[in-house]
Amino acid sequence: MGLLDRVITRKFGSVVENKNMAYDEGTGRVIVTQFDNEFENKKIL
Repeated sequence: MGLLDRVITRKFGSVVENKNMAYDEGTGRVIVTQFDNEFENKKIL
């Protein structure tokens, strides 16, 4: 079993990619995510 690296969503001709960049060591939950917005700018949360 592994950790989910990224999710690519295709809807109505657009493509959005969410990439999980850092995980909590104890729980495995995502703590940092990078995504592209509609202007193809990468954002990090």
